[in-house]
Formats: sequence, C-alpha cells, structure tokens
Amino acid sequence: MVRSEVSELLSDDFREPEPHSGDIPRESARTILFQIVIFPLAVVAVGVGVFLLFGVLASEEHSVQQHVNAIRSGSPQRRWQAAYQLSKSLQRGEAAKYPDLHREIESWCFASAADERKAG
Repeated sequence: MVRSEVSELLSDDFREPEPHSGDIPRESARTILFQIVIFPLAVVAVGVGVFLLFGVLASEEHSVQQHVNAIRSGSPQRRWQAAYQLSKSLQRGEAAKYPDLHREIESWCFASAADERKAG
C-alpha cells in the first residue's frame, strides 16, 4: 500500500499541468475596439479641434466698410493689407451691399494719383 501511495504522489508531480484560463488574459471586443478605433479617433479629433481653435483665434474677419476705413486712414502697410482684403471681398461678391463703393474707390485712385504727381 505504501508503494501505491508513493507511485501516486510521484505520478501527480510529473503530470502535465492543465491549462488555466487565467494565465492568458482574454480581451473583450469592447477593449479591442477602444484600443484600435476609439482612442486613435479621439486623439485625431483633439488634434483637429486644437488646429481649428487656433485658426479661429488667428483669423480676423472684417467687413467691406472696415477695409474701406483702413484704406482711408491706416498706415501704409495697413492700407496695402486692407486693399488686398477688399479686392478679395469684391471677388467673393460681398461688395454688392455697397452700391456706391466703386465710385468711392475711383475717387481714391484719382486722388492718390494726383498726390503722387504733386510729390514726385
């Protein structure tokens, strides 16, 4: 009897270990979806949001009338910028609200040409 008990104990020591389900972590479909899709998508969304936020903060939207006032009374550099922005507004059709704008621009052009002739 002692021999059978010893052989049983020895056979227990040399048996193949049974695979335990706890050894290898199984990830759920939600975890995989989060790691592969949702987290990278959230990172991209935050990046785009920051980009758009700084774009909105850096842009200056002026009306046609504000460009006209800047051309009249601004510094030379500001006048050039305002004239450029006014030309873009004219191309987009925003100046349709101001029917006398073209006459006003013509008068500035003639006045500035006359000033240049006097100065030169």
